[in-house]
Amino acid sequence: MMPLPLEHDPEKHALGLDPRVGTGFRIRSCSNNNLERDDDSKISHPALGKSKTAAAAVVFVLGESMLKLTNKSPVHSGYASMFDLSQLRCFVTVAEEMHFGRAAARLNMTQPPLSRQIQVLEHIIEAKLLDRTSRSVRLTAAGRSFLPEANRILKLAESASQVARRIAMGKTGSIKIGFTAAAAYGFLPELIAACRTRLPEVDLSLKEMVSSDQLEALVSGQIDAGLLRPPIARSELVSARVVAEPLLVAAPDGHPFATAKSVFLKDLDGQPFVMYSPYESRYFYDLLVTQFTRADILPRYVQHLSQIHSILAMVRAGLGLAISKTIVEEIGGRMQAENRKEGGALFRLLLPTIESKPG
Repeated sequence: MMPLPLEHDPEKHALGLDPRVGTGFRIRSCSNNNLERDDDSKISHPALGKSKTAAAAVVFVLGESMLKLTNKSPVHSGYASMFDLSQLRCFVTVAEEMHFGRAAARLNMTQPPLSRQIQVLEHIIEAKLLDRTSRSVRLTAAGRSFLPEANRILKLAESASQVARRIAMGKTGSIKIGFTAAAAYGFLPELIAACRTRLPEVDLSLKEMVSSDQLEALVSGQIDAGLLRPPIARSELVSARVVAEPLLVAAPDGHPFATAKSVFLKDLDGQPFVMYSPYESRYFYDLLVTQFTRADILPRYVQHLSQIHSILAMVRAGLGLAISKTIVEEIGGRMQAENRKEGGALFRLLLPTIESKPG
């Protein structure tokens, strides 16, 4: 039950028991062992008279030492207002400057409202924080203990607002990124380096996944972004192309393509060819089948493998030709997009079908 407010009486306040607090007690005697109860289970004192408070849920018995305190803060009822950050900021500024005029100038305000803010703060926390005279301002013992806590609250409030702003702007926080194995050799390192430079407070959590698994993880929220191969058969996802990779034809050392001026897609017709698996490497399988169909050619498939490194090993062994992308050639850190020989295989830029073969 909430206590009812009482009328203020200077005589009562002199005992240090401001009845405006509304504790629900009446005191009958100031002697240490002579406190008595009325019939209504309240404690009274002749100096206080009959108060009009409602009965309190808990009874506090005050000893003589407590009753002798004068002009001190009243017992807190738990229903006082809470101070705000502007009042704390005013107090901290005055405490730092030890001068109301300079503090007011720092806060871009006049002295009277600054003084009122300090007074309101002292009333709320029920403690005198500053001793003010016409010549000086000093912190009280309560003020000295309150100052570091006030500073801490202001710093926490500022930190919280900064974190919220930076997260809203995408400048801090964490992001979970899925990527394919091939992306780890090309675009992903560039992305990580750019994030470290431009977004140093963003933590990256990386997870290697095939494209189909990334799509499921994006929809379920397990990852926030993904580096994957098209097609993106999810209308709820937004995608953008970040890398376009020219295709290269890989030929074994000594193959006629090694001395040819140019290599065109039609040149692969009927050639032994190490093809991608239609299951584990569905994207590249579909891509090449589409290109072969448009060019009206049909290489002779000798193997179907899923990993590009295995495919290139078969090329070096002389089993047949293959098609890879420029990103694969960057694994060694020294290969170029055209006319590069590496470990028994020659890589040549594969030109599109629409160009005519020189005579």
